Amino acid sequence: MINEFKIKIESLIGKPTNQKLLVAVSGGVDSIVLAHFLFKLKYNISIAHVNYELRGISSEYDEEIVRKFSKNFNLKIFVKRNSLLNEDTGIQEKARKVRYSWFNNLRLKYNFDFIITAHHANDQIETFFLMLARGSGISGLSAMEERKNYLIRPLLTFNKKSLINYAKLNNIKWREDKSNESDNYLRNRIRNSLLPNLLEIKSDIESNILNSIQNIKGANKAVENVCLQIKSSWTYKDNVIEIPESSFVKLKPLKFWIHCLFNPYGFDFKEVEKILNTKRGKKCEIKKYTLYRAKDMLILSEN
Repeated sequence: MINEFKIKIESLIGKPTNQKLLVAVSGGVDSIVLAHFLFKLKYNISIAHVNYELRGISSEYDEEIVRKFSKNFNLKIFVKRNSLLNEDTGIQEKARKVRYSWFNNLRLKYNFDFIITAHHANDQIETFFLMLARGSGISGLSAMEERKNYLIRPLLTFNKKSLINYAKLNNIKWREDKSNESDNYLRNRIRNSLLPNLLEIKSDIESNILNSIQNIKGANKAVENVCLQIKSSWTYKDNVIEIPESSFVKLKPLKFWIHCLFNPYGFDFKEVEKILNTKRGKKCEIKKYTLYRAKDMLILSEN
């Protein structure tokens, strides 16, 4: 299994040279195995762990096992304690923002080349259904990327079962996060209820969903390339973009292409359509941008 991982990580960041890697380790099997892989392959890694203090003594045990792992392999470790005990709603999203902001601060302060996270194939499938439930377009349904700038997810093709088997074979200790058993979060309900029922219907459904995600990624990339071609006819002047209507109004289906072109700026199809169907001077203003109608074009300005 480590040979398969070696091929994957080298395809993403190259062979171990002078890169400095910051590995996010929660104490769960996926992140512990990820760190073990990278250590065995002789990458220069440091460990980052966040203790949210949400599960009392269990959170302390998580931190302890990460500290022991780091000590056993003589790895530098960074630990952040950020209590979310008093948070009532949106805990998962707040926790995500806390850790990624901190990871990035560490990257900048200590000159890490990449941040490595342990998202695996099961996480990828859960994200797909999460985005599906939220009504996402093909960009959202593409789920997670293996590499996005300095953020690397090399385990997206490895399922959790294989990671557990590796940990057992190599006598690697890890902690099970009991909060994953709770159905308080939509992702957990997808993991604990939806996917097991789907597996009963079709045993190879996980691999088929992963194949579908790859197909959607390909379609999304093709759409992005077309959007780049369209935007090459737009005129960029400081904080203003002049957009000829002729560059997109004949595209079919128009709703889809307007979404692809204007959603990154925060505008939905109905807002753009309303401006297209009104006279010159009509505008729509959101938090960061203003879009208004001029003669034969739309003007997008940054507020």
